[in-house]
Amino acid sequence: MRIGLLGFPFKNANKGCEALTYSIIHILREILENEHLEIVSFNTNSNTVLENYFPDVDFITARAKIKDFSCFREFRKCDFVFDVTSGDGFSDIYFKNLVLRTTLMKECVILSRTPLVLMPQTYGPFEDNNIRKFAVHTIRKAYRVYSRDQKSIDFINQHAKIDVLKVTDLAFSLPFERKVFPANGVGNVGLNISGLLWKGGFEKNNQFNLTVDYHKYIEELITSLLSLGYVLHLIPHVIENDNDKLDGDVQICSELYKKYKCSNLYLAPSFTSPIEAKNYISGMDVFIGARMHSTIAAFSSNVSVIPFSYSRKFEGLYENLNYPFIIHGQKSTTEDAISQTLDWIKDKDTIKNTIGKELKTVLEYQMIFKSDLCQLLLKKEKQSGKKSY
Repeated sequence: MRIGLLGFPFKNANKGCEALTYSIIHILREILENEHLEIVSFNTNSNTVLENYFPDVDFITARAKIKDFSCFREFRKCDFVFDVTSGDGFSDIYFKNLVLRTTLMKECVILSRTPLVLMPQTYGPFEDNNIRKFAVHTIRKAYRVYSRDQKSIDFINQHAKIDVLKVTDLAFSLPFERKVFPANGVGNVGLNISGLLWKGGFEKNNQFNLTVDYHKYIEELITSLLSLGYVLHLIPHVIENDNDKLDGDVQICSELYKKYKCSNLYLAPSFTSPIEAKNYISGMDVFIGARMHSTIAAFSSNVSVIPFSYSRKFEGLYENLNYPFIIHGQKSTTEDAISQTLDWIKDKDTIKNTIGKELKTVLEYQMIFKSDLCQLLLKKEKQSGKKSY
């Protein structure tokens, strides 16, 4: 079975985006355990760390460009092409040019006649009507469409009459080994600080229309938690390098660590993989984060988590799980956000009990997704027989 992965970053500063890649390969390895599995990356960023996690998978890097038509040749070599658009890229809330470019590549998969499967992701919102129409056309033509939330299904139903299967985010399946920290102080609290929100978004002008003063929110939490005796871990989840500091978390986490440095404040390492990040997060008693996949790492490892929402994707994902402990950064006042976060930290056992119940819902979604995907893959294999490459 040869599966092409589109919109699944193999090597990326954002460990959340990488988590989707690790997770889908992990899932495929589970449901195709007796198959020889080939995974094709349509970008030049190979990742030896990822490949070492899956030694029984053959990884292929393919040059797939539109301008020289090489994409059609490479897509035709695949049994399927799976697309996830980094989880939330099927929307123009970030960059309009990016969604146009990624949607055009999906259209090329459709034209190549290789089945395009849209993996669980967020669909919409779109500010530009022309981009929305282009995206909807692609969704209509996909071989199979999975959504990770009901809000996205509502969007699709409004614009296209197709079957969509509601599941949840792939990263809930990311494997991990729980890290154990000393039970010092009142407890270990992890704080993921988003460099993107700290800078005001990519456009540095409060791009996501936050009603919460993110700087004040973060700094008040740090001073309050330290004064209350918590052991506080500043945890980056987008690990930028020296040449790419557009929206990374490391720089701001490092700056705040130096500013407030004390015996019960720790700076987490610059993780080399999403599994390494999840291992660390799993050792927290409470986790607060504005990077959605950092909060998924906490939730799926049964850590009391308080997500800080800056877009519809948070509400969609967590409403799907009947999870109410979210700070709404586009609705709350700064003071309410701070006080609500501190109150929930004190009530972390209630949060943990809720997560324990809703992890059963996650498991149900995972079983539905794996069963449906398995039937899809086996059906195609029976129809086409073994391919020769």
